Amino acid sequence: MSRESIIEAVKTPLGFFVLVVLVLETGLLGSMAATKSDLHDDTLYIFCGILVLLILSVLFLSLRQPKNQNVDSLGHSLGTEIYYSFDPYISNLSDNERDEAYQTLLAQMKAPTDIQNKEIRAKIAEVISERAGVICPPEAEE
Repeated sequence: MSRESIIEAVKTPLGFFVLVVLVLETGLLGSMAATKSDLHDDTLYIFCGILVLLILSVLFLSLRQPKNQNVDSLGHSLGTEIYYSFDPYISNLSDNERDEAYQTLLAQMKAPTDIQNKEIRAKIAEVISERAGVICPPEAEE
């Protein structure tokens, strides 16, 4: 296995955790083979302490979650659900009224009031605009 494939496999905190544990296990086995048998307990305690620190650090990284994680897939599925929930209620309107209703919905999705969720809202608006065949309005100024 090449270094590139190993690095490619480590894309998540959990993948990194697994790689580090495997490296530590190898180091532990090597150090236990190289030390006297009366030091094996100390080596095992050190390994367990490092393992606990790794678990806590992966937990910390997992709770922080990068902003762009699954924005496309989540935004696409939410946009599809919103479209299929909204469209039947306005299907009896004239084309102009239907377009206006979608423009209002899309303007709300692109509104700058929710800065924290801006990316997911933009993806949802993009999907709704595409499915409804309506041009998405530009983002409002903050």
